[in-house]
Amino acid sequence: MRYQQIDIRKKILIPIVLISFVGVLLTVLITLHLMEVQSDQTVKKEIEHAKHLIKEALMDNEARLMPEAIMLASDVSIREGIEQKNSAALVRKLIPVKVTFNVDGIKIIDAKGTEIIRLGSSLPTPSILVNAGFDLERVALFVRSGNEIWLTAVAPIRSRDGKLIGLVLVGNKISKTLIKEIKKGTGADVVISFDNLFVGSSSAAEEEAINHSYEEESLDYSNNLTEIHTMDGEPCLIDRFDLKTSGGNKIRVYTLTSISRSNQAKRDNAIAILSVSLAALLVSIIVAYIVGYQVTKPIKVMAKRARLIAEGDYKQRIDYSGVREIDELATSFNIMSEALEVNRQCLEERAYTDSLTGLYNHRYFQDSLTNELMRSDRYKHPLSLIVIDIDDFKKVNDNFGHKKGDTALQLLADRMKAQVRETDIPCRIGGEEFAIILPETTSYEAYTVAERLRMDVASQTIPDIGKITISLGISTFPDHATDKESIIEAADVAMYHSKRNGKNMTSIYNGEPLVKLDPQEDKWLTEESYYMDMLHALISHVEAKDQSVHSHSERVSMIAGLIGLELGLSHNQVEHLRIAGLLHDIGKIAVPDHILAKSEPLTEEEFEKLKPHPIIGEQILQGTRLQPVLKAVLYHHERLDGSGYPYGLKGDEIPLYARIIAVADTFEAMISGRPYHKAMSVEESVAKLKQDSRTKFDEEVVNALDRIASRDDSLHCIAMTSKLCDIDIDDRPPAA
Repeated sequence: MRYQQIDIRKKILIPIVLISFVGVLLTVLITLHLMEVQSDQTVKKEIEHAKHLIKEALMDNEARLMPEAIMLASDVSIREGIEQKNSAALVRKLIPVKVTFNVDGIKIIDAKGTEIIRLGSSLPTPSILVNAGFDLERVALFVRSGNEIWLTAVAPIRSRDGKLIGLVLVGNKISKTLIKEIKKGTGADVVISFDNLFVGSSSAAEEEAINHSYEEESLDYSNNLTEIHTMDGEPCLIDRFDLKTSGGNKIRVYTLTSISRSNQAKRDNAIAILSVSLAALLVSIIVAYIVGYQVTKPIKVMAKRARLIAEGDYKQRIDYSGVREIDELATSFNIMSEALEVNRQCLEERAYTDSLTGLYNHRYFQDSLTNELMRSDRYKHPLSLIVIDIDDFKKVNDNFGHKKGDTALQLLADRMKAQVRETDIPCRIGGEEFAIILPETTSYEAYTVAERLRMDVASQTIPDIGKITISLGISTFPDHATDKESIIEAADVAMYHSKRNGKNMTSIYNGEPLVKLDPQEDKWLTEESYYMDMLHALISHVEAKDQSVHSHSERVSMIAGLIGLELGLSHNQVEHLRIAGLLHDIGKIAVPDHILAKSEPLTEEEFEKLKPHPIIGEQILQGTRLQPVLKAVLYHHERLDGSGYPYGLKGDEIPLYARIIAVADTFEAMISGRPYHKAMSVEESVAKLKQDSRTKFDEEVVNALDRIASRDDSLHCIAMTSKLCDIDIDDRPPAA
């Protein structure tokens, strides 16, 4: 063995050292020579690289926008929204799309070019569409809008018979921020020109591009770069090229590359090459003395890692040694370990995914909740859990079959995916039971997420089944529980509280224990749920009598609940407010149909017939277990200055619940359309209420509403669900 080691050193190690030394010496000489002769070639390569990055950035944008436009154009709900002229349905459809795909603007126009709906920034309609009569196949175009350049994808929307009924436009701005990002990748200043508009990474670059745009005919950019002096006298090289879209129009791109920066880069590269070469020589000399050991080392490593794979660590790989036979064995080993790892990942993914809904399953839910609770405890962050159950799901299976029941489960899963944030974890944990883990989320924030999901689900219609509703319960770490079992139990308690109080609602855990219902309690729950179902049916009947009202009570209930949370009321008080908002107009069941259906101002006689509806509403609710909400229903039209009805109460004579419902009811009326005024924005509505605070409305309640509007978009989401012609009849003035 000793003789073999000496032989290997003579025949292999010494030639390796000599070859390495000669290679390093040649590398040094060539590098020094290149430092002298290299000039424009390096700069040209940098410019070509810049061109490639610019094209890649803009064309990737086009490639991303076009599928989004095609997807929207082929969406059945978009086509139906245009045919039915249902702007609200289009808005509900487009908002999640805009948020998901992160685009600057989405616009839908009809076949005549009239704008139907627009989300985001003002997205212009390309003139080429107008010239072509809007009858184009899908294209991507550059468009100028004021001082902005847009990259817009356009796709036709056609009816079932193939007739063009509109176009969908999805666009992103080519902003200075985007161009500055391109500059970071290229190292050169970039200016984009379209339709006499120049947008660049700096003002100096824009000025140079404008100046040279007048000289382009006399400059030859294909072979020679023009040296100019710009940006504080620093020498630069300027080049330009055109970039076309699939629609045929183009932008002109200018690149300005610093010569001094390029020369410095060449010097730095030369130094780096010399440093690496010397290091390589040193490494080669060191490696030469340990090659004998390294020849046998890969085999030992392979044996060790094979044992690790047998123990379950499939990430093990073998590095190549340079010996052909060993490398062939290493290749086979790596292919085997990679295949085992892929198979393990597939099995793990299947083990953690619910096959019907595509959500995470119960096992993943348990593991994730454990990990997230540990993380929240370590960093002292809150964590909320939402437990969700489909109301009356057994009836769906019994009446329509399990296949339709699966359709309902899939719909809920799809809406959960659409409503949750990237950090949230949606899971299916049982038959019709679902859960969402919300890291770093308070109860209030979780309530907002839950209410959006609840309203979203309630607005969907399933063929043959109709609409379904869900009941939701929320618990939060560490406010309600400090371990996994307790936080799940608390969320279950809150969810059953929602079931107990009429279903189709969200409840936050209020501290009550989870106990098994005795037969008498179970009987009460059934009877009370049945009674709440009857009240919901009455409310639906009231809204059906007035075709211009849609989900008015539902929105008042949501707004009142948000105000209650903002005022710091207890969970039970917030639930009372939600129920009061839901039932505040139940007395209208006794108002004649012709008065409810009337769109003109009411006469004095008609208004007098309307006024008793709060009294009738209280009488309907007498004898139920809803005593805390009776005064809110009875007094919700009273005003602080005594100008309200039915009793003309003033100031503190009006209970807090009634003062909150009054603000929520009036705010909902303002953000909904009226025959005598258009729907107001959330900001305009809050401003109007603040003008009337202290005289008609409670100032503290109005300020709470103002804080909600300033902090998040909960009220904007509620306003978005309002129909264009929602009318609350008791808000209409009588005829003069």
